[in-house]
Amino acid sequence: MGNENRIKLKMLFVYCIYLSAIFLLKYNSLFKPSTYRIDYLDLSDNTDYPFLVGNFVPKRELAEVIRGRKIIVGYVYGATWVQYQDYSMDECLVDCSIQFDIGEENAARLDGVINHHDRAVKMYKEDKRQIFITTSLEPDGRNGGTDYRDVGNGVDIVSNFHFWDDEIYRNMRAEGKQFMVHNFNYFSYNIKDLTKLGIPKHTHREVLMSAFMSNGSPTSDRHHFLQELMEHGVATHSFGSQLKNADESMYKDCRLPESGWYQKKICVMRQYRFHYAAENTLQESYITEKYWMALIAGVIPVVYGAPNIKLFCPNELPCHISSADFNSAASLARYILKVHRDEKLYKSYLEWKKHPPSPQMMEIARGGNYGTSLCSLCIQVALLQAKREGQLPAWNITSFHGHMRK
Repeated sequence: MGNENRIKLKMLFVYCIYLSAIFLLKYNSLFKPSTYRIDYLDLSDNTDYPFLVGNFVPKRELAEVIRGRKIIVGYVYGATWVQYQDYSMDECLVDCSIQFDIGEENAARLDGVINHHDRAVKMYKEDKRQIFITTSLEPDGRNGGTDYRDVGNGVDIVSNFHFWDDEIYRNMRAEGKQFMVHNFNYFSYNIKDLTKLGIPKHTHREVLMSAFMSNGSPTSDRHHFLQELMEHGVATHSFGSQLKNADESMYKDCRLPESGWYQKKICVMRQYRFHYAAENTLQESYITEKYWMALIAGVIPVVYGAPNIKLFCPNELPCHISSADFNSAASLARYILKVHRDEKLYKSYLEWKKHPPSPQMMEIARGGNYGTSLCSLCIQVALLQAKREGQLPAWNITSFHGHMRK
């Protein structure tokens, strides 16, 4: 190659570097990690941002506005079953407490009123400082599910299993509704429980999977799907009333007198290599104990449930097999059998147990823990009160703008 050609190549190389530098300087925002923005004002120094869950934790100036504020949330009628009262609020940013079944005559003393929509609409019109919350752990559309009717028109906070960016919330924000999202979910376990148990050493030789189904809900058709898996070679012991072909009494070691429901179920799951973690409804972020207990047990969950189940692995490693990734029960069955026969592939689904939980998993755990969940709910009530009192004039804390990470 002649000197002239070498010079031309060097000039072309320098020119490419120059163009790359200009591009990066002009469009550097494309390469920055997404953050929430409140009123298009970056508050990354003032909040700890869970990217998907929704229960942000105020820091610095924002925290000082509400620190130590006395917040009482509660139910005007009933709900004494909720276990919030068993947890200490000593480490909460605000002075948080909850009351139950206090009656209409005492409702005015609550800062946050839960599931009392008639009062919410009335007080909203009178512009009172009470904050109103709608909450439920039941699936949307089912009896006892979250009542969304007055969100943005009296109801200020929605507290349920949904993530901030689930479709139901995106649609409400698109309609111009102003509200805060509070995540309260089914992960009611110690985060350390996830990695406490390793892979079971001795499992059933002929039957690959366990299942517990008592509700034959038509909203998911999960028992019919399991029946198809069984017909295509995935031998399963079903312990619930649906497709029942086994009984927990067959495992004497799982029936110790001191063992509770939770320990017995974990013990039974560990007799198999897979567990059919099937929900009674297929909704975004609706994940119950069937899935979490399979992870704790050290077996692979075969998930028939939430379409966004990928967001629920304890870290970045694969942890489940989802029916959503297959076009039929037959193709899923073939893959389960493949994983069963390939020990290296099987263990790859349990490699996550050797690694710490991700920040996202920690936020899910915070939403499921009664103490931290109640604390974050009180914090949201305190922020909304401070906003109404004019202490947060620059921030629209009910409206988050920006991209969510998926």
